[in-house]
Amino acid sequence: MPDLIIPEGEELQFHDALMEDRLTMAQVQIPDGLDPASWKDTWASADPRDRLYRQVYCDGCGYSVGEASYERIGTNRAALWLLIMGDMREAGYGRSALKLIAAEACRNGIELFEVQLKEQSPYEAFILHRGFKKTETREGWCVYTGETRVLAEQECCENVCELFRDNKG
Repeated sequence: MPDLIIPEGEELQFHDALMEDRLTMAQVQIPDGLDPASWKDTWASADPRDRLYRQVYCDGCGYSVGEASYERIGTNRAALWLLIMGDMREAGYGRSALKLIAAEACRNGIELFEVQLKEQSPYEAFILHRGFKKTETREGWCVYTGETRVLAEQECCENVCELFRDNKG
């Protein structure tokens, strides 16, 4: 099963490579607070009660496959950012990362995640299937909320890496 790690040393370069990868970034909107130029200073070493950034690391593959983060936007609410490498999607890494980041959020007093997607986003199905509910639309953006406790309890596949190789192999 993938794990969330605190990036150090060369691992910090993964974020930059992820942002530059066309397949990964196709149809992805970067939240204002996750400015690629300054993310290391504002996200990587933040207090997890307010802001958390982790890389999604796969022991079986031996490298990072994505990133997950949140930022508190209210007393018990946080904006969620989840990004899996384009060629690693639809294998269970996103589902595992969501479960793990939700568990971190619960430990830090966050009860609800909020996700904003552009209308007609191809990622809406993933969000809805995981238990998020569409709560409103703001200027071309759809807002979805999900309970972190529920998200943290979802079933995940333990051997994601093995399944990924079998399906893509």
